[in-house]
Amino acid sequence: IELRDKVDSIAESFDKSFSGSFTVKNDAVAALTNLGYNQKNAEKIVRDILSGEPDISIEDLIKKALSEFFNK
Repeated sequence: IELRDKVDSIAESFDKSFSGSFTVKNDAVAALTNLGYNQKNAEKIVRDILSGEPDISIEDLIKKALSEFFNK
């Protein structure tokens, strides 16, 4: 029973972190495409930023992505 509790706890925390970063990624890409940026470019930039900063907030992610677009 103790092992099951530990496995359930680990699985739950993994699901939360995975779905959280997935949502942040999707929300950032959606925000950028709604601003008129190309979806494939937005996905690449967001993916690159998240690979270096996986815990970045959605606000900071969008700001950094916009900065990347302006620097191109």
